[in-house]
This record gives sequence, structure tokens and C-alpha cells, in this order.
Amino acid sequence: MYALIASLVMWLTLTLSAQTPVSENADTLKLPAVLVEASRFDVTPSQTPVRLSGLDARQLNLHAAQTVGSALQNLPAMNVRSYGPALAQTVSMYGFSGSQLSVLWGDVPLNHAMLGLADLSLYPSLMIDKVDVNAQQGSAEYGAHAIGGIITLEHERAPQARQSLQYQRSNLDASTYQARIQQPIGRWYIDAGAVYQDAPNAFSYLDITQNPAEHKRRTNADKSLASAVGIIAYTSRSYTSENRIWLTDVRSGIPGSIVSLTPEARQNDRMVRFTTRHTWLLAKHVTMTTSAFYARHQLDFLDPRAGIESLSLSESTGLRSDVRMALTPDLQIRTAMGGSHSAVDASTYSAAARQHYYAQLNAVLFTRLGSYPLIIHPSIRSDYYTDFDAALTASLGLVMVLEPDKHRLFVNINRNYAPPTFNDLYWPELGNPDLIPETSHRLNLGSDIVLNDHRLSIELFANRTENGIQWLPSRSDGQFRPDNIREVTSIGSTVDYAVQHNITRLISFQINASYTYLNARYTRARFPGDAAVEQQLVYQPENRIQLGTEWVRKHSRIDLSWRYTGARSAVEDGSIVLEPFAITDITLSHAFQQQSGDISVALSVQNLFGRNYQEIRFYPMPGRIAVVTLQFNRKP
Repeated sequence: MYALIASLVMWLTLTLSAQTPVSENADTLKLPAVLVEASRFDVTPSQTPVRLSGLDARQLNLHAAQTVGSALQNLPAMNVRSYGPALAQTVSMYGFSGSQLSVLWGDVPLNHAMLGLADLSLYPSLMIDKVDVNAQQGSAEYGAHAIGGIITLEHERAPQARQSLQYQRSNLDASTYQARIQQPIGRWYIDAGAVYQDAPNAFSYLDITQNPAEHKRRTNADKSLASAVGIIAYTSRSYTSENRIWLTDVRSGIPGSIVSLTPEARQNDRMVRFTTRHTWLLAKHVTMTTSAFYARHQLDFLDPRAGIESLSLSESTGLRSDVRMALTPDLQIRTAMGGSHSAVDASTYSAAARQHYYAQLNAVLFTRLGSYPLIIHPSIRSDYYTDFDAALTASLGLVMVLEPDKHRLFVNINRNYAPPTFNDLYWPELGNPDLIPETSHRLNLGSDIVLNDHRLSIELFANRTENGIQWLPSRSDGQFRPDNIREVTSIGSTVDYAVQHNITRLISFQINASYTYLNARYTRARFPGDAAVEQQLVYQPENRIQLGTEWVRKHSRIDLSWRYTGARSAVEDGSIVLEPFAITDITLSHAFQQQSGDISVALSVQNLFGRNYQEIRFYPMPGRIAVVTLQFNRKP
């Protein structure tokens, strides 16, 4: 049905483009005369049929976030779940699970091939300049695992030479060192950086399982991280290329839950990510981009006391080529084809390599509905896996501009899918090789209003997931096995408000506030007497609130944030509920201007009031954390 609709819209798009006169006003797409970069389409954020959000480099380093996952906690609709310092961080949106969300580094997927999800604790925020979050556009645009949204980690090109050194120290005895060089050299550009972190993370927590509650020391939660990124890029009038490599080595303790301690368990992650991307200007308004990637993740879990030695190596390679054409100033079309090869070599099982091939067609049409500019985004995509049948996805997005740069309406409807992971299919004696992909149907609509210094965004969403994969105990032997038995419906809304104002030439302030409501529940019994039906999904809060403000006076800054997470079910039948919690963070910073460069000093305090809370049951989070940051930026 969706494929038919998308095909009809594609045909309609081509027909309308031939009949729609080229507009000369500001609403018409301005085509670039010189190739600058290979974006998906030449559109502004306000011309996309979604509510886009993200973080820049300053926001990533704010509150001493240290990991991408920690920084994302301050964005609307983001549900970040952490097992504690040094431990896994997963993120989800709109009621989807972490394995249903795709995390990308440029074109490289960061989702683990064997587990299906991305652990954001492995990626230090100091290595990233920008994080883009697209919660609505799904598989027809971004492929598998985009069923629950997309998070893209990116680097930004510095306009001039820049060198920086940074040192952080926390009251948990954690030390972080960073160095980075960004150097344009004619048409070439070089970006190289490295981060080393040594974090013992031995903190006190209140053990509420004891009666009376006792203060205890969390041990075996240490983390040692070394990470380096290198980028070499070349740009000419008709050609650009970029080569990236990211090396990471993480060694951490796995303390277990406070009711099942694992004082000797360790986990080692060693990762290599490489991508090369080349773009040619074939004609005045035709570009071709070819990219390839290689990803390698060695994941080892060792627990001598339990006699566990789980070793795994996941490798993926991929190739993609797309052609983007501006047929008229009001119509762009992009065709893409690609494939990937994934393999897992684990000590627990062996599995056949997975091949994946896909082809997609996307378009953007600028037209009008009466006197209002209307932007149409149709997409269709076909994916084929060697493990199971082909999957067809499609999407249709509309943007109506009621007042340029001030008021717009958008709607997006799409069909998405997520394939089973290697663990789901091939876990020894328990995997299910007959699993089929999960599917979802999504509807998002919203409005953005800008009035002077004020901005208001309102979004409504509804999602239905079918054939969801879940591990449940077998009725025959009690062993957990996966099956396509999960059916979930989630509805909700997000309201996001921001105001920014300059009081004087030197003093300014900004205030942000957001509220997210989520109703995500099982809508079909998975077995007779299923008590989870109509219960809120585990660890999915119905209510989330975020407040933030920043005050800037010349080179001094105060940043204050507060986030509230409502009550969450810890078990599927809703009989155990985690208490809501509210966390306050503050950062005070000042930059000293020197002739040779800038020296910045910052004091960040996370969990300012030392709240005792858990994001996941029996995994306590630390109390108050103070971090001092020193940074030197050398002037060119």
C-alpha cells in the first residue's frame, strides 16, 4: 500500500514539476553554482518534514558530558538509559527500543552487528562536533534499524587553523586528556584528535535493598578509554573527497547489579571505523557520490569467578553510490544503490555471513497549495538480505510554509523495518532462524512558530510496531527464546519552547523548555493471560520535562539545566515501578583572551543536589559530580 502511494507520488512529482513554473521568490531552492559538500538534498532544516534537533560542540562539552549518550539527555523526547559510569548507555525515542534506532558516524553504522544496538558510552563527546537527531524519517531514507529514528555523529570543518588542548578532572578521580589539530592547507584539510580517559568511578550510593538502607561503595566500575580520529579531505570546484578513521580501545569493569555483584567481571571493546567518500560534479546540477566503509568491533566479556569467557569479533564492509539531480529549480531527485557484508565470529556460536543489498529513490518537489509554498518529500526503498525476504519501505513528507521563516506545518508518514540480529537468529540452541523483520507504521505531524526572539515547536506522533522480536521463556522448557510476538502502539506529543534575547551588546540569555508525553503499550497478548497488555513499556516514562538557561556576559557564561523523568515500570506487568527523579546540572565558565590564544576555565557540577536515583533497577547512579575543565585554543 505504501509502495503504491509512494510510486503515485513520484509520478505526480514528475508531472507537477513539468507544469509548475519556476518561482523566483525566496521560497524557491537556490541551486549552488559550485560543489561544496554532498548533502542528501539542498534544503534548509525548515524545509524538511520533521522536527530536527541536535547538539553543537559547545553543548556536547557542556556539563562535562564526556559521552555522547550523557549529552543527549538534555534533548526533547530522548530516553537515555545508563547502567552507571563506565557502563552501557542506550538511547531510544517515542517508545522504540535501542536496537530499533540507527546510530551513524557519517556513513558508518555504529550499531553492533551481533547485538543490534549502539552503546553510546563508548563514544566520547570530545571527539564529536555535532550530533543530529532525526526521529521521524525512517527506513525509506536511512535503511535498516531506522525504525525508531536516526542519530548522526559528525565533525565540522574549521574555517581556519585551530589547535586545542583540554584537561578534565572530577571528584571521582577521573582524568581526561584531549588534543586536536584542525589545519586547512590550500584545497586540503586535515583534522586529527585524540582522547585518553582514566576513570576509577568508585562512588558511594544508597543501597535501598537493605532495611534500613545502607551507604555502600560501588567498585569494579572503572573505565580506561583511548580514542583517536583522523580526517583528510580535499576540495576542488568539481570534486571533493574525505577519508576518515576512528580507533577506540575501551577497558572497563562490569560491577553487575547491586543484588548480583560481579566484582571480577571485565569488558574490553576495540573498534576500528574507516570510511572514504568521493563526490563529483558531473554536470551543472548533477552530482555523484560514492562511499565505502569498514567497521570492526572486538567485544570480550570475562568473568573468572563465574567461569565466563565470551569473545566476539564483528566486521562489516559496505559500498554505496548515489546520484543527485536538480531537474529544475523546484525538483530534486536522488537515486542510490548499495550493499554490505557483515560477519560475526563468536566463541559462543558461528553464523553465516550476511549480505545486504538495497536500492532507493528519493525526491523533493517545491510547489504551491493556493498561495502557500508546499514542499513534498516522497521516498521508496527496497532492501534484500540473504537471511530472509526483501523488505519494501516508503515514506511521504509534506511541509507547508504559512509564513516564510516564521510559521510552518509538517507531516510525515512512513513504513519501516528492522531485521533480526545475529544473536536473535543464531544463539546456540536458543536462537530462532525463522524470525522475520520487525515492521512499523509511523505518523508525525507538527508546527514550528517563530516570533521575534521566541520559538515554539509542537509535534504529535503515533507509531504501531508489528512482528516485534522479544525473548520470552518457552512454555515447554522455560528457556528464553526470541519470537515475532511483540505488537506495540505508542502515541504522544512533544512541546519545545526557546527564547533568546540580547539585553545589551555584551549580555545575552537563552531559555529552553520542553515536555514530552509518551503512551507506549502492548496492544496484543503474547501468550494466554499476558499481564503486560495495556501496561506502559518497561523503562519508558510517560512524562519527561527539560528546562535550561544560559547567561552570557562577554567571556563569562553560566549554564543551568534541570530534567525530570517520570515514574517507569521495571517489569512488564507494571507491578514494580521506579520512582521519578529530577537532576540539576550547572556549569560556570570563563575565557581569558591572550595574544597566543584563549584559555578557558570551567567548573561543572552534575546532579547538583546529590539525588539518589536509578535509570535501571538495581544499577545506582552516582551522586554529586564536580568536574574542572581547562582548555587552551591556540590562535592562528
